[in-house]
Amino acid sequence: MNKFVMIASVAASVLALSSSPAVAQKRSDADRVMQTYAQCVVNGRPAEARRILTLSPETKEADDAVLAISDGRQGCLRTNAGSKLRMQTPALRAAIARQLYLRDVTVPPAETTVNTSAPFTGSGKAQLVSQDVARCAATRDAVAADMLIRADVRSDAEKSALQRLMPVISSCTPTGARLGFNRDTLRGHLAEALLAARATGA
Repeated sequence: MNKFVMIASVAASVLALSSSPAVAQKRSDADRVMQTYAQCVVNGRPAEARRILTLSPETKEADDAVLAISDGRQGCLRTNAGSKLRMQTPALRAAIARQLYLRDVTVPPAETTVNTSAPFTGSGKAQLVSQDVARCAATRDAVAADMLIRADVRSDAEKSALQRLMPVISSCTPTGARLGFNRDTLRGHLAEALLAARATGA
């Protein structure tokens, strides 16, 4: 979906991964603004934030819920007046999921042996393959998933978490599947998976 949340008061873009140091720094700055905004939204409307995660991703209902929770939350952005924050709704959902996880899960999962034999259960929907793979990875290595969720962008902790998690993601990816996440949205997918597992006691 191509809907955008347009919020007055800040200049930032959500950028894809790049090897360019300048672009990487912009991505880091944009992510920091996004996470600060999402944290403010979650703290102000936690019940509505949790409801968003019950809605199937990539649907109009989910997009509308993200737009609705953003309405009236311009005060969450305290930067240069007159500029704008442009966020795709899936990216904002990912940020909200991460901030809900950090708010609700104060103790990381205990270290266990990585279970690469844990079953991969996909939704059967091509547009949700990224979420399916992230759920599989979180099931197989919850510690690595938690590490990435908590790691700051471009930090040594992020690098370590990715080095541990990428082989797990690879083992979860169906042959020929095309994944549609970067590190920022991956954090959100993993947070949703761990929150769902926590809710069911899995």
